[in-house]
Amino acid sequence: MRAVQMVDTFLDDDMQLRIRDNAGQLKMEENGDFTYRVNIQGYRPEELKVDIEGDDMVIQGEHKEERENEHVYRQFRRKFKIPKEALKDSIRADMVDTGLLIITGQSLGAVQAQKRNIPIEQKKSDKPDLTKK
Repeated sequence: MRAVQMVDTFLDDDMQLRIRDNAGQLKMEENGDFTYRVNIQGYRPEELKVDIEGDDMVIQGEHKEERENEHVYRQFRRKFKIPKEALKDSIRADMVDTGLLIITGQSLGAVQAQKRNIPIEQKKSDKPDLTKK
């Protein structure tokens, strides 16, 4: 019976690993993009802070709650190295209503590999038209 409880603690109903207790999970894609997931259940958006400090990503949460006969205080701090290939300007953080904070970033290679159309603007020049003879 003890083994079942331990398995239940680390797996969800679909037998997939779940993230617990503000644990973080970093996933690197082959193209260099990354996704970092943090369990933030019990925290409101205004109680969370995500910063880039040099080459590190720092995620912090602080929750204070006061009830009639109870005071609750909890906090966490997660720190991980931003992958070297990642473009820091591409990093974004999304809070999902399931209680996850998902931080994503693109690599330089992934950004360069994306195809995009460059519009051509036509401007009038003050100089004479050299194409006419």
